[in-house]
Amino acid sequence: MSVYKRGGVYWYDFWFRGIRYRESSGLTNKNAATDAESIRRAELAEGRAGIVHRGPVPKFEDFVKNEFMPWSEKQHETHPRTHQYYRMSSKPLIASLGNHACCALGTPSIIGGRLRTLRGLPGHARQICRSELSANSQGTSL
Repeated sequence: MSVYKRGGVYWYDFWFRGIRYRESSGLTNKNAATDAESIRRAELAEGRAGIVHRGPVPKFEDFVKNEFMPWSEKQHETHPRTHQYYRMSSKPLIASLGNHACCALGTPSIIGGRLRTLRGLPGHARQICRSELSANSQGTSL
């Protein structure tokens, strides 16, 4: 436990499950700040600190069909060709990456492995898929 004074207020600094917590206690009494740190640690241990356990990550195909395409259709109502482009360019991506979890698509091993399988696609589909994969590997997403 580390409680220290900064300005006129005590702060606490500790690690919990690999995450560093450095927060102001908002208190001017060291004993009260130590108690506040203990309470914060207990909240973290009990899961009451706003930590939300995430649900399962959807597969790429499910994400595209159930979330992205409906969003794209609504977002691009005034520009239907944009939605059409996204619908067409998603087909080779779904064929190639559909069974992978969305969170795994940024990893170079999967991206690299999938690029080798694109050779069997027609030229135009292969080019779209490559451009979409390179955009995904650079941190942007659909």
